[in-house]
Amino acid sequence: MLTLLKSCELYSPEKEEICDILLGGNRILAIGKELFPQKGLITEIVNCSGYKVFPGLIDPLCFPCGDGNDHGREMLFHPTLFADSAKLAGVSSLIGTLGWNDITRSPDTLLRKTKELCGKQIKAYTYTGGFRGNSAVMTGSIASDLTYIAEIKATGAIGIADHRSGLLSEDIVSTTHAEAEAGAELGEKSAVVVYLLGEEKQHYTSQLNILNKMTPVFRHTMLAGVNRNAEALEAGKKFGMKGLVNIAANTTGFFQEDAIEAKTALKEYLRAGVPIKNIIISSYAGIEAVKPQTTNLETQYGMFYSAFCESISDINIPTDVVAKVFSTNASKIFRLNDAGIIKEGMDADILVSTNDFKPVHLFIRGTQVLQDRKVVEE
Repeated sequence: MLTLLKSCELYSPEKEEICDILLGGNRILAIGKELFPQKGLITEIVNCSGYKVFPGLIDPLCFPCGDGNDHGREMLFHPTLFADSAKLAGVSSLIGTLGWNDITRSPDTLLRKTKELCGKQIKAYTYTGGFRGNSAVMTGSIASDLTYIAEIKATGAIGIADHRSGLLSEDIVSTTHAEAEAGAELGEKSAVVVYLLGEEKQHYTSQLNILNKMTPVFRHTMLAGVNRNAEALEAGKKFGMKGLVNIAANTTGFFQEDAIEAKTALKEYLRAGVPIKNIIISSYAGIEAVKPQTTNLETQYGMFYSAFCESISDINIPTDVVAKVFSTNASKIFRLNDAGIIKEGMDADILVSTNDFKPVHLFIRGTQVLQDRKVVEE
């Protein structure tokens, strides 16, 4: 069966003219004005008049097993709950990490959760490495994980300026990036290494000096958690001029009095001149909540979608820029080659929203998983 989206106000992410989009199988078959069903082919028509159409959102950092702050208990979110929460937030692709506790849990668990999420029609991937560098690998090294395991897309998130990770050394940074570069080339993956900023503000300068000195390719180094406090925000502004920065939409895992909202952080970075292509925003869904103390996935993913909407409606950032930050940039950075752009031949990952940015429909690989704001049961 084919699906024809009619009268779309399309952001591909660039603003396009009003058009129709034809979906067939997993792919976008055609984009144009006044497309019509072919005789003899069953075609479902979806009226998108008055709606905005975006690439499915990409969540480049989440915690499907919790982040570790669960006192040794694996927070094994049911895959249906995690997937449905993501779908309600317009997410078509996500990349999960293990969190700081890779001691009482393992990368095998994360890979299993990733496969389970794929079974719930989400395009799910994962990281190799671990909070302490190579503390959570599956095949013996970061390079071989990237080479041999299809679901693994990049390396991280490695703790930085965090008492649970210790202090980065020049040797750790050099070795980690060498492994990531080799594995990425062999496995056709992303060579990006993600570093997650902790609360130890007194170490920000010294630790970032090491990254600046030892990073072989700045476009392959990402600083995450850059809106957890004012000092992190400033550090991210400087780093983002050459490297990559990852803003957290869900700040419930941070100390709220210090955290900066994602939409505000995005505005600050753009105002400071950080290149758009260097900025992404992640949900951080699954991170153990500090305040409120209940980790609610739907709420946390709701914060991700709210950041997407409010960056446009409240902060007045151009719609196409926001679409890049929430989808296209991540697809390029993490080599999700068939996602993040609406054009012929790409995966049919499409978000349809109202003009006031309420999610109406979501298609993932051409399958409608959200219809009239409700998750479609399998």
